[in-house]
Amino acid sequence: MRSVPLLRTAVIVYITVFYCLAFLMPSPAVAKVYIYLSPNGYDRSDGLSPTKRDYGVDGPLATLEAARNLIRQIISRHGLPAGGIVVTLEPGIYHLSKTFTLDHQDSGTPNSPVVYRGSKAGKVTIMGGVNLPHWHPVTDSVLLQELSPAARKYCIQCDLFKSGISHFGNIEHQGFGLNVPVQPAELFYSGRRMTIARYPDSGYLHTGNDTGTNYFSYAGELPSGMEQDPGLWVHGYWDFDWAESYDKVASIDTASHIIKTSPP
Repeated sequence: MRSVPLLRTAVIVYITVFYCLAFLMPSPAVAKVYIYLSPNGYDRSDGLSPTKRDYGVDGPLATLEAARNLIRQIISRHGLPAGGIVVTLEPGIYHLSKTFTLDHQDSGTPNSPVVYRGSKAGKVTIMGGVNLPHWHPVTDSVLLQELSPAARKYCIQCDLFKSGISHFGNIEHQGFGLNVPVQPAELFYSGRRMTIARYPDSGYLHTGNDTGTNYFSYAGELPSGMEQDPGLWVHGYWDFDWAESYDKVASIDTASHIIKTSPP
């Protein structure tokens, strides 16, 4: 009868010692961690597999933000892995709706780097723009009258609102010695940035001898109707050949060939 309490006591002592040892054992060092992204991924996946299976939450993530946040969780819980962290982007296009930011907490070390890379060279595109599929020929008679007859049949237009774009940015006074403000929206076609409508199509015009504060003269003739456009800007080197600026046109006097700009 007395052996039962002694056995129970021995068991209790054994379990207590076991838990103490388990608590004092240090966590093993975490080896290199691989995180995967795919355009077809899901941000609620674990990000630890390049392919999605039919069960669980395993599979690639979809966005750079999700990968960055996962890295922050790993570092906060376990510290920076001894071998670093590698984020592999599977081939495809990754769309950004806002700036992707990294700060000091997202950095690795020389021995434990944090690396973002594509799985195949030249097959990954990170795009901050929006695809514009809604294009059609210009049919508005008012718009057509503003175009030269030779150009009318080649002009097409796109409804940006249908593509979810409502903020277009602005052309602002900028240049040498000025802070660069938010730029206007840009259009890319076949990987090339398209040029905003301008005159001349390339190169620069020369100003005349009559030049002063907020005005200058020009030689030759400007395209007909340009003086009526309220959205004109000029870009040039007004005083020194290394100091450029963008200035809004206030008025154009085609008789005296004088262009006045708005004060900064």
